[in-house]
Amino acid sequence: MRAIFLLLSLILLASCQNTSTNEGQTTGAEITQAPNVSEDTLLLVADQKAYCGIVRAKDANLEIKAFCAKLTTAIEKRTGVAVQLIADTRQLSEGMIEILIGDTNRPESAEAKKKLGKQKYSVSVVNGKIVAVGSDVVMLEKAIEHLIDMIEVPSKQLDLGIWALSKTYNQKFDGSGYKYNDYIGKGFELTARHTLLPKMSASGGTTSTGARIPWVQGGCTDGTYFYYCMITDYSVLPTRCQMLKFDIEKQTLVKVSKELMMGHASDATYNPHNNTIVVSESGSVYHIIDPDTLTIKETVNMAYSGAISYNSERHLYILADNSYIYFYDDNFQFQRKISIEGVLLSAYPIGHMATQGITSDDKYVYCLEYWQNNNTTSDIRCNIVVFDIIKGKYIDRIPLHMGREVENIIIWNNSFYIVCNNIQWTGAECYRVELVPTL
Repeated sequence: MRAIFLLLSLILLASCQNTSTNEGQTTGAEITQAPNVSEDTLLLVADQKAYCGIVRAKDANLEIKAFCAKLTTAIEKRTGVAVQLIADTRQLSEGMIEILIGDTNRPESAEAKKKLGKQKYSVSVVNGKIVAVGSDVVMLEKAIEHLIDMIEVPSKQLDLGIWALSKTYNQKFDGSGYKYNDYIGKGFELTARHTLLPKMSASGGTTSTGARIPWVQGGCTDGTYFYYCMITDYSVLPTRCQMLKFDIEKQTLVKVSKELMMGHASDATYNPHNNTIVVSESGSVYHIIDPDTLTIKETVNMAYSGAISYNSERHLYILADNSYIYFYDDNFQFQRKISIEGVLLSAYPIGHMATQGITSDDKYVYCLEYWQNNNTTSDIRCNIVVFDIIKGKYIDRIPLHMGREVENIIIWNNSFYIVCNNIQWTGAECYRVELVPTL
């Protein structure tokens, strides 16, 4: 009865377009007779047997190998069958269907790739083989993810352990909407495309007590609002501050704090687990701010630093200076530090220079660095310097082109947002920044 039901199911699936791959243990077993299917259908997995295997380039990098492993795992999890995974220097058992990943030595890989433009990827059937290719390594990762999505899509046939694909399957995708950090650390030269957001660029004003506040400093986001601090210049001692709160989507100012005493207010971060903002005084003192009232709740002490971020997945505050990245828990207790000595500001000659605000995600810590030529105020160079969040390994230095003193950085809606002092140091300029690979 099972064989009859399987045969009927496969006939009904003659034009089935579900596909996927999985990386699992290789199996050298010879292929047995596959159930009969329609002539326009590729049978890949059925009746607890694999009728396909995955072929990758011998020189595939570690990330592509990991994606191939995810693919085989997805197939086995969904169908209960381990699909063979080999390098392109080998051959699958006779009669098995090849699923080609990337630039293999099979001519079908080159044939599929030549049809792609920049930042494109595709999954298609070429000469009876399934081919996943991308215009670059990032796009190839997306092609493999598409295969994984196909195997994970709701399907009664896949639930029964049957995986089949139409011989005319041909899907091409535009990958220009890549994630903001997809190209980081993959060997690409990166530059930054910036857009000024005038509605979130505060002009220098005065505090609630009349002190002039021309300089912008630290900032952060809670995912809805962008908070950043404006402070007095060196003519006012001690330094006075006001925190501004912007609705990012509407780009409107929704609240301004009363005058606050938070030192230089060099950087800030938001902790979603207790709904607080932590502001670095540019020293060892940090102020805990209520984001609704914009008032100081308490102060705490951590490492001497003017840059702070919070990683919500790890429940860790991340602090940085020129030499170390520090990690503190939700209770502001020191956990560990990693050395980054000799990296920040190392690319510049003598001049006025500083490390500025930071942000982070699940993979990286992003640090701003600023340099100004001592002989002219118009020669300002800034970068985003990227470190691995686990080991502190230097990953990338990405040049910014605003020609302004960068102060704080956040990630929102798949872009970076960076706030700078304007060229006269009389107010703030907010920019949306997108990283662009040189392809």
